Amino acid sequence: MSNVAKSVLGRAGDCARQAMLGRVKASALAGLRHLVVAAFAPVFLLLFATMAFSVAAPQRAEAAGTCTINWGTVAYRSTNNTYVMSQTVNPGVLAACDPRFPAVDSGVTGVTYGTSANGGAWSAVTHAADNTLTYDPPAGRIGADSFTVYFCNDAGCSVSGRLTATVNVNIASPTQSLTSSLPGGTQGTAYSQTLTASGGASPYTFSVLGTLPPGLSLGAVSNPDSASSTVPLSGTPTTGGLYNFTIRATDSSTGAGPVFIDQTYNVNIASVMPTVTSISPTAGPTSGGTTVTLTGTNFTGVNAVSFGATPATGFTFNSATSITATAPASAAGTVDIRVTNGAGTSATSASDQFSYVNAPTVTSISPSTGPTGGGTTVTITGSGFAAAAGTGAVKFGATNATYTINSNTQITATSPANTAGTYDVTVTTLGGTSATSAADQFTYVARPTVTSVSPTAGPTSGGTTVTISGTGFSGTTAVTFGATAATGFTVNSATQITATAPAGTGTVDIRVTTTGGTSATSAA
Repeated sequence: MSNVAKSVLGRAGDCARQAMLGRVKASALAGLRHLVVAAFAPVFLLLFATMAFSVAAPQRAEAAGTCTINWGTVAYRSTNNTYVMSQTVNPGVLAACDPRFPAVDSGVTGVTYGTSANGGAWSAVTHAADNTLTYDPPAGRIGADSFTVYFCNDAGCSVSGRLTATVNVNIASPTQSLTSSLPGGTQGTAYSQTLTASGGASPYTFSVLGTLPPGLSLGAVSNPDSASSTVPLSGTPTTGGLYNFTIRATDSSTGAGPVFIDQTYNVNIASVMPTVTSISPTAGPTSGGTTVTLTGTNFTGVNAVSFGATPATGFTFNSATSITATAPASAAGTVDIRVTNGAGTSATSASDQFSYVNAPTVTSISPSTGPTGGGTTVTITGSGFAAAAGTGAVKFGATNATYTINSNTQITATSPANTAGTYDVTVTTLGGTSATSAADQFTYVARPTVTSVSPTAGPTSGGTTVTISGTGFSGTTAVTFGATAATGFTVNSATQITATAPAGTGTVDIRVTTTGGTSATSAA
């Protein structure tokens, strides 16, 4: 570290106390009576320059003689005890007692410093051949600085009896340095570099202006108490691209400080081509709209997702390993789902294949009616049924049925319970849901009821014509007298049947059976 020199010299003169600027030679020291360094406030010193000045002090004649020689070191301090300067008296004998510096009682500004009697040459922290007196303020300060020097006569250092010289300097900011460049990195690969700041007052603090590549961050500062400070920039980049950011290193200077240096970096993070390892679901309707979850690697920075040659209707980046995409419309068939980022497009494989499936069709069902209690086994005929396994449904109206896929064209389903009425039987696969038509309609029939019979008796030989009144007689398939079927019957309406009694004995219940079931027994 270099020094800022401030020369303090006395020159013989008269009591007019005139000041004279310029450097003086060693012979001028004979007229210096008292030297006082008063309160100066050193600010911040990193880069020093040399300055000099001279002051004429009061003078009175002094008889020549031999002085007692004392020597030692005397300290000069400012009131805040932040600055120390020493003057050393060297042994030797001169013809006179000049220069003389009265003894110092304590290190307090404003009190004359020196030795009780002096002889020989004198020096300060640095005492050059041209009698410049040099001081070193504490490191770590910059900006304006000043201090005052008092020159006193033998009468003392009263305000009226002294000359004052104020020295003003400006201590320049330091020349700092910070690592000038950084290498590029690769997406998904660990990155680690060290930034070093020096030239200022340690420790340094580091901050980011702008945005670092995603996945990178500044770490803790190392060796903060040395002449330089370092900080790691590390992590695993998650997104490829060219990143421009600035690192600011700020030192610990005071006064007009602190001082900082900004360094801008351009870091290229190379992208890595993505891969698709699985998709779910693996099929959807030709009309599009299926939400497909893609799993793989290096999805960060993805800018396109395509189903075959057709871009996805939309996609959402979930993470570096997951994307959700919406399938566009397409003809029936299998396509590869591919992902593109700055490095390229994922390669095709069986893991990325998505099948577009036509919606199924129902061309007929048998039987087409059944009881409201359900349980009817219904054969459904149509096309596109194979894709229903595990992901589809068979419904009677809005109610799910249990089913078995016999082939791509046939399903066997068991009707669920439902209220009386006609419902469409639909088949749903990954290709969609079958359109409704008359061919898929299934009618739930309510169980018939018998409210009266007439006559209520007949010969054991049978042959009696009996009129049966009730409800739900449409589609009647059987009429029984006890366990014996009627000799014959005619459905007159939904509420009336005419039946011929078979041979029999005793009292029996007449029951009517339809696709809705068999009527319950009663006294009627």
